[in-house]
Amino acid sequence: PVLSPFLNETGQSSIGRLKEKQAIERIFRQQYRSHPLLIGPAGVGKTALANSCSPKKSVTVNLKLLKGASENQVIYFKQFIQLHKDDIVLILEDLDDVPREFLDRFLSTLDSVSYLGCARKEIDLPPFTPLTLEEPSDQELLEIAKDTFPHVEEEVIKQTISLCKRHLPYQKLPQSLLVILDRAQAFLETQYA
Repeated sequence: PVLSPFLNETGQSSIGRLKEKQAIERIFRQQYRSHPLLIGPAGVGKTALANSCSPKKSVTVNLKLLKGASENQVIYFKQFIQLHKDDIVLILEDLDDVPREFLDRFLSTLDSVSYLGCARKEIDLPPFTPLTLEEPSDQELLEIAKDTFPHVEEEVIKQTISLCKRHLPYQKLPQSLLVILDRAQAFLETQYA
């Protein structure tokens, strides 16, 4: 309960993005700068990709909230990390939204912990190797949507991708696609339940 405001445990699976997953695996195997930093605009799938690449349970950490946490919450958080360091991979979100001094101090506490970062713009931090993400291809979008919504027909997904690109160019895929399919499914479930 004390950790819940800035900690989110997930076991999310994902399909597609094979090239990026292989790059993340290579970075984790490096001796130097062995922590991937996924860079891309909001909605392009950084956190989902990070969750899907984790060989262990992934725990997403919102550093902006952690920065504003009380001293006791930070102590509990550090104890949690040390207790579970062999069983989890930390996903550090929005690294570009916290001051560098806080980030340096926080990263220094993560000895022997597997972690990767997500940011909207590139930042130079010694433990990280940057990996820029673009929107997935139409085929990857189709695979992601079919994996997430297996009961939705392929043609419906293709049409929704087309509509997202045409009418929501300011929102990034796959997030906009998944939000629309999720809302449509919820609507249909409540209307025809």
